[in-house]
Amino acid sequence: MLQSTKEIRGTKNYKSLYNFFLKLKDLIYVNLQDSIYFLICICLSRSSIIGQLFPCSIAFLCAYYYIKGPSIVALLLSVFSIISVKLDVKYIAICIFIYIYYVSIKNKKRSNLFVDIICFASILFVINCVIMMYNGYKINMLLINVFEALFIISLTFIIREVIFGIKKGSFNIDSTACLLSVIFISILGFKEIQLLSFKVLIFMTFFTIIFVSAYISSFAGMVLGFAFGLFNFTTAAESAFYMLALGFGGVCCGIIKKKYKPLSGFVFIVISTLILLYFDNITLYKDNIKELGMAIIVYTIISFSFNDKLNKFSSVNNFNEKKTKDVVVKLNNLSSAINELSSAYNSFGNINKKIDFDIEVSVNNVYGKICLNCPQMKKCWRQNYNKTYYAIVKTASNIVKNKNMADGYLKNECENYKEIIKEIYITVKNKENIVETTEDKNNNTFLSHLKETSSIISDAAKEIQYIDIKSKEAKININEITIKENIIIKNIEITEMKNILSAIVTISTRKTMSDVCPIITNAINAVTGIYMKCTEKIVSDDKYFILRFNTLKKINAKAYYSKLTKENSQISGDNYTFGVSNNRFYGVLCDGMGTGLKACDESKNAIRLLAKLLDANFNELQMINTLNSLLLLKLENDRYVTLDFSIIDYLTHELRIYKAGAAQTYVISNGKVKKLQSGSLPIGILDSFECYQTTINISSGDTVIMMTDGVVDSTNGNELKSLDNHIDLIKNKDPQSLANAIITYAVKGTTRIIDDMTVLVIKIL
Repeated sequence: MLQSTKEIRGTKNYKSLYNFFLKLKDLIYVNLQDSIYFLICICLSRSSIIGQLFPCSIAFLCAYYYIKGPSIVALLLSVFSIISVKLDVKYIAICIFIYIYYVSIKNKKRSNLFVDIICFASILFVINCVIMMYNGYKINMLLINVFEALFIISLTFIIREVIFGIKKGSFNIDSTACLLSVIFISILGFKEIQLLSFKVLIFMTFFTIIFVSAYISSFAGMVLGFAFGLFNFTTAAESAFYMLALGFGGVCCGIIKKKYKPLSGFVFIVISTLILLYFDNITLYKDNIKELGMAIIVYTIISFSFNDKLNKFSSVNNFNEKKTKDVVVKLNNLSSAINELSSAYNSFGNINKKIDFDIEVSVNNVYGKICLNCPQMKKCWRQNYNKTYYAIVKTASNIVKNKNMADGYLKNECENYKEIIKEIYITVKNKENIVETTEDKNNNTFLSHLKETSSIISDAAKEIQYIDIKSKEAKININEITIKENIIIKNIEITEMKNILSAIVTISTRKTMSDVCPIITNAINAVTGIYMKCTEKIVSDDKYFILRFNTLKKINAKAYYSKLTKENSQISGDNYTFGVSNNRFYGVLCDGMGTGLKACDESKNAIRLLAKLLDANFNELQMINTLNSLLLLKLENDRYVTLDFSIIDYLTHELRIYKAGAAQTYVISNGKVKKLQSGSLPIGILDSFECYQTTINISSGDTVIMMTDGVVDSTNGNELKSLDNHIDLIKNKDPQSLANAIITYAVKGTTRIIDDMTVLVIKIL
């Protein structure tokens, strides 16, 4: 016993130590990432030519704050790095402004990086122009100010890709090219450190490049270090020259590979050229043609030195695409197989029902009605019993298969064979008209579930094939769908602002706009999986229409409840649940017949099954029909369950209500109360079940009130009470107070609680 206790303690100590090392590893990894970010921050903030700072600190802080959030350490490092080169008040002021801006929006929705950097670049441009006008207008300074703003915009997105790559621990083709650019500009920051000798600088450059490039390839890092070590960074003019070479190299790689957008390369070329013009060093083009060509070749080789890694990324992407296609094919095949299985099962079931009739009954009917009165009975049934019996069975089988012919032996030996055929035919038809047994109902339910499962698998296959709405392929596929509906799409322009996608669609059609909008909405949804609603219609001329489709602003929902149990009962027959599944918020109220444990179990089981079907993404009506079928089989003849089922669709902003014997629902929208009531039967009573259903549009701020019949019966039993009027009076209360007030009103003036009461309130946020 003592030994086992020591072993347990030893195991616990080992687990504690293991968990400690895991946490330490995560902490070191996070700190290592931050160290790399801050090293890049220092180098970029110091980047300069002949003492003229580049605005890299602004670009870095924008990208870093946008992804990681505001950091005072990053701000201080940027400011001190700027001061170490030159006291540039305007850059420092803008850096501080950027920090204050991101702190102010920290707890709000994420801003748009493109809009942010445009604003900051514009502020810097205005400041530079004011300084320029004060010192005297010069066209070359104006051009430098313009391209400095463009440089900030381009560099911000380059740095963003690098930060994303470091954060994920892997680089794709685009982020690798961006990393090369950031390393180059960072080296310009190291170059200006006067405390280091040239040899120490080269060593530091090697170390930094290999350290940063270790996320990609150590070989690539060494090649980079060697390439940059070939050039002399001691003179400022050549620094600008090699920056120009970097731009040309980037463009060459972009054109050759057709994978890296060469925009940033062009920006580098323009900026570098303007700097050379400004400092009258344009002769470097003529004097260093060989070096320029060599720089372009080396940079291109550097980019291609990543081929092994990039090919791995490409092969991984191709592999993933192939696997995705394989999964889609398998899902489609499985869906098709289940459909075929259900059809085959259905056909097989029908044949079985026809063949599996009682042979003995048919034979006895023929024998009793025809053969007993026949003078040939002794010959047939005593002398040739087996042949006669087989002939009747074979004839019956032919009739079932719609072959109304007698067996050869029966036809040749029996004078009354036509009467026998007629009698068997009547027996078979009577068997077909017998009411379906419980087994038949089970089979139908099973077939229904098979088809629904097939539909779900098919939908899953479609979701895997969804395409980015901004891609050309998506636009082509959308157009292919709409052309079938005689709608020709001339152009689709996609924009994004504040997390809301907009599609401006130019079309040509003879259909009415009321018909066109749903078709395009469904086409976009089928191709991309995105639900968009038409918000604007413009008629440009007789032939063309311009429609704007927007994704709806995302809504949320939260549920509140209040309940009361019947007097002298410890268990409530009412049960409820709510939650989120597949972009749908659902609220369910179930009331088992009567009160107590049995009613509680029935309603609880119904809710549990419904929640599982919701998670499986079943169609809502199919869920209710499935639940009804299963309860028919499970519940006793005198038992049933009421169902109140509300769905709030986050994507379409729709409230879908389904009721089966449930009490009314109230919807509070724009200060008005709407009552929704049904007269449908509860579930678990009839096989041919039809529930009440309705759909209404909702928006943020709306409220849905659901309740069980105990609340309604308590108020209806008192002529002085009006639940409708009371809800109208308290409609402005908060959701929890609303639920409590309804329960309080229901029991007010009653001597005892005659039924369980539950109120479920859903608030749209």
